[in-house]
Amino acid sequence: MRTYGSSINIAHPGCQFIGGAWRPARGQPHALIDPSTEETHDGFLLGGAEDVDAAIAAARTSFDDGPWPHMAPDERGRLIARMTQFLSERRGELEEAWTLQVGAIATMRARAVDNGIGHLRRAAEQASALEVERRAESPVGDAVIRQEPVGVVAAIASWNGTLLQAASKIGPALAAGCTVVMKPAPTTPIEAIIIAECAEAAGIPSGVLNVVHVSNDGAERLISDPRVDKVSFTGSTGIGRHIARTCGDRIARYSLELGGKSAAIVLDDADVEVVGKKIARTITALSGQLCSMLSRVVVTNDRHDALAEVIASEMAKVKVGSAYDPVTEMGPMALERQRLGVEEKVARAKAEGATLVYGGGRPAHLNKGFFLEPTLFANVAPDTSLAQAEVFGPVLALIPAEDEEDTVRIANNSIYGLHGAVFTNDKSRAMAIARRIRTGTFAQNGMRLDFALPFGGYKQSGIGREGGPEAILEYLETKTIILDA
Repeated sequence: MRTYGSSINIAHPGCQFIGGAWRPARGQPHALIDPSTEETHDGFLLGGAEDVDAAIAAARTSFDDGPWPHMAPDERGRLIARMTQFLSERRGELEEAWTLQVGAIATMRARAVDNGIGHLRRAAEQASALEVERRAESPVGDAVIRQEPVGVVAAIASWNGTLLQAASKIGPALAAGCTVVMKPAPTTPIEAIIIAECAEAAGIPSGVLNVVHVSNDGAERLISDPRVDKVSFTGSTGIGRHIARTCGDRIARYSLELGGKSAAIVLDDADVEVVGKKIARTITALSGQLCSMLSRVVVTNDRHDALAEVIASEMAKVKVGSAYDPVTEMGPMALERQRLGVEEKVARAKAEGATLVYGGGRPAHLNKGFFLEPTLFANVAPDTSLAQAEVFGPVLALIPAEDEEDTVRIANNSIYGLHGAVFTNDKSRAMAIARRIRTGTFAQNGMRLDFALPFGGYKQSGIGREGGPEAILEYLETKTIILDA
């Protein structure tokens, strides 16, 4: 047993969970870096090709030979519920892990853990209620429509929210009767390890859930191996394109939750003061490192400057500091390379002619940690990189438009379509705008997310849905059986 931070207890930090057992990783030592303090936490090992191959083999055997796919759905549901209960008892560790690995501040942690556990709790309910077979009328015979698990699933999570992403994949996959190989990001393994420990404690059969902590190169073996029937991935659009091509070559199933460049439209009846304060506080959530972030704001020319002034004034009030300080309102970037990448995009926005209104650099009072100021650019042209490329940091692009029709055109001018919002006091106007924006989730007056509802993207923001009753459908195949009448 090894303790990280003040409360995170990991029994096997240098091991992979494969075939129901913990085995030492066949790879290199790997340390985690606390983004608030730059303190390193060692004891972890990155696995190698042998670990990935063993995990796939274990999942394949468990699926082909059972018992998991052949269990009654309600029996699977009871075991998932038991695993969820063990996970709930470790919520304090899960909260601290998010801060230690990513820099999440205290006010975000409880809800994030609730959302992750909620995915698993709903999966247990879905398993218990799953209708495996139903009769269908047919003139050619006695027809039965059967829902069967897709098979072995590779579940690959990004670093910004491993618990939520892992649970959104593991839960419905297990509920459907699939077996899983889970790969967290190299920099955020703790939540996946805790999930594996809870699965073991709950008595999930061996090989049903496997966790490998490997480099991103290890993911290549997962997505290309013919023994893997489906890949479920959360991460960048660039990697998503590669996964789609690789799976396409062998006609494997895949679902992708990818990037975003979500737009917030400000209509003429919205209070600029209210909108500016809310938008300034939205872009600072997890230091802007959310795929659904409202990172573009589209407003008519006559209100642009006033809105920029309010946003900048509110950004100046944001307390940037250590994620461990209870008064902090925006913590660090999760990774040093992430901060450097955002700084490069800030420099490019300046070169392209956008007006830097606030921020753009590192806070003067913080000489350690991966910190960046909340940043506002105004007069951003809609076709420039800042308006089109995902920054994944606390950088807001304020884009002027001619009129309401132009705001809709600009909002839809994106390869992405994950989230969006409209600021208006008129619910009917909000609904009218929502129907015109090509995005998977759309909200009135802010960035609103409910992971009990379907979540996913249009266009290059992804394929498939997580959350809601639709989630389990991503892990089922439909079989039609026609018998003699």
